Amino acid sequence: MIPSTIQMRRLTPDDFEAFKQMQTGIENDYIARIFPYSVKEEATYGVFIGDQLVSLAAYTIFAGRYAVLGRLRTDLRFRGRGLATQLLAKLCRELDNRHPEIVWIGLATELSNHPVQHIAHRLGMKRLSAYYSCVLENSWEEMKGLVHGAAEEWEAVIGHNEKYELLKSVGFKDNPLHIFPYECYYSLPYEEALWSENYLSGCSFWRRGADFFALMEDTKGSPYLHVKYFGENSFAQPGLWARIITEARKTDRSIWVDLPYQKGLPEETASFSSRVPWTCYGRISQQTS
Repeated sequence: MIPSTIQMRRLTPDDFEAFKQMQTGIENDYIARIFPYSVKEEATYGVFIGDQLVSLAAYTIFAGRYAVLGRLRTDLRFRGRGLATQLLAKLCRELDNRHPEIVWIGLATELSNHPVQHIAHRLGMKRLSAYYSCVLENSWEEMKGLVHGAAEEWEAVIGHNEKYELLKSVGFKDNPLHIFPYECYYSLPYEEALWSENYLSGCSFWRRGADFFALMEDTKGSPYLHVKYFGENSFAQPGLWARIITEARKTDRSIWVDLPYQKGLPEETASFSSRVPWTCYGRISQQTS
């Protein structure tokens, strides 16, 4: 248990100075750029020893039903004490007890981050998926090797019902990702509750025969065009990447695509600026279990 001399509470913008005093070992941490307003928008909690902030974490709720834990930071000088585990456990208890609408709680972390995966297991979470998050910068000349076939081979899908039915046609066993890439960085279970009319209206869908993919504009520090494809190999589909690149060039966005995990990435990703393997964990909320 955490000693009574240690306090856990929700953070406010006034805690920004305490955050800046943390030694996390992360250079140019994006949390420093968003801290003052993110703590207003998200439930962000910290562990204090006296006035010193030594650990923090947050949760974000998607579609009113799914909670993702994240923004986990612990001061290097206080690691190994179980503070992060107990902080995340507190967030889970709050979600279970105060948010009966939540049906699932999860987190995503890099596949190499074994300490966080250990925490996920201790929180009762099971691994849902492993996948690569890959970023293709807008250096269009380097992308020529990805393009074969014509963009025009893919037909735009307009109606909400048709988009919904396309997603519904993909069973869990047929989806090699095993997750639904809701936003950049945020992977959720592949469930129909996520496919609201408002969400799907923000995605452009393209189909070729029975195959399809979706594109959504997103901003996570930088502007991205997030690709949602649920087939085995997007690089083998004629015209698919020609269409993706055509759409990305319209708004000068980098391309973010989540690919199924395998031993070794396809050679077509050699020009991608980032190819990070991630893993997603989750559990059903105790309110609904």
